Amino acid sequence: MKIESYLKKRLSLFIISFTFIVLLTIGSTFAMLNSKSDKVNEGSDLEIVYENKNNNLMSSTIPMTKEDGLINAIPNVIHITNSKNYNIKYSLKVTSENNNTLGLNKMYYSINSSDVQLLSDSNDNIIYEDVIEPDEVVTLNVRVWVGLDLITNDDQGKSLDLKYSIIEDK
Repeated sequence: MKIESYLKKRLSLFIISFTFIVLLTIGSTFAMLNSKSDKVNEGSDLEIVYENKNNNLMSSTIPMTKEDGLINAIPNVIHITNSKNYNIKYSLKVTSENNNTLGLNKMYYSINSSDVQLLSDSNDNIIYEDVIEPDEVVTLNVRVWVGLDLITNDDQGKSLDLKYSIIEDK
């Protein structure tokens, strides 16, 4: 009787432990796969969160006018947080990592629905600069699209492979 009671207790303890571990594994996997943002701290004083989970610039591949792009281009939202006790100057830089990418002179951009500008008009591919105050959170809404008035037949087959990064000016 004692052995049978002992085995029942051990079996129930095993079943409860196993169930707990399975539920914990499923829950953590679900949470990891469904996270909506990606924090990036590359030796930085700023915390940078890309809402589209990475720093690949999502851009509209359908050529649009300046006015249409401000409304219909895919937004890239970046949250920048300064948790330090001093001001930090930062820049938003766009780069191309593919030789078959459409030229920057064929694309427009807008930040926080401001004036539309050509990507090629930027200085060293820096499209935005600002200073963030201590304990401040800044949200940048970056839209990039191909200019309807800029595209030619020679541009067919070229890709839009752009990346953006936040650079601290120290």
